[in-house]
Amino acid sequence: MKNLKKNALKWLVFIVLLMTTKFSFSQETKPLIKIESDTASMDVNIYLANLLGQTTQVNLQNEKGQGVFTETIYNKAAFAKRLDLKQLEEGKYTFYITREAEEVVQPIVVSKNGITVLREQYVVVKSPKIEVNDKAVTFQLAPTALAKKVTVTIIKDGQTIYETKEIVTSAVKKQYNLSSLAPDSYVFQLSVDGKSYYKNFDLN
Repeated sequence: MKNLKKNALKWLVFIVLLMTTKFSFSQETKPLIKIESDTASMDVNIYLANLLGQTTQVNLQNEKGQGVFTETIYNKAAFAKRLDLKQLEEGKYTFYITREAEEVVQPIVVSKNGITVLREQYVVVKSPKIEVNDKAVTFQLAPTALAKKVTVTIIKDGQTIYETKEIVTSAVKKQYNLSSLAPDSYVFQLSVDGKSYYKNFDLN
């Protein structure tokens, strides 16, 4: 009972923090990302804010690059989730928080003693640049010396209506004509290096 009350109190404080921060940052466009865990706990708290107008993907992978958790957030002001990781094997895992302009990389370590968030290894990586107008969607990869195999997908109401695979370099700006699409809401998805990047757009 004591532990139950303690956990309930911790979660209440987390929700209050979520609400307070949401209002405090409502005038900013910079995303707010927090991944936290108590040393002796097997739970990880994820908090994201300032997500309106775009798609955000949360992935947790093991050292082999295998996904153990994924969730996609569509056009929401904020997102909070508590993950119980006690079923995972001991070792290093990495959270990838992918947005239109950037990807946040946050490694953690799972051990029998709890979860450790490796804050000193927190990294922000620039995402491919994706632009949309009434006639076309274009993308350009973040600077890299190597050619990359990419998958381009256009999604409507959760269904794939167009998909193609290509090999491109960061020096090339690829463009796809949208004139054949009817007025509606769509999602452009660019997949590269095992990660997906999204851009929501409307055609009038």
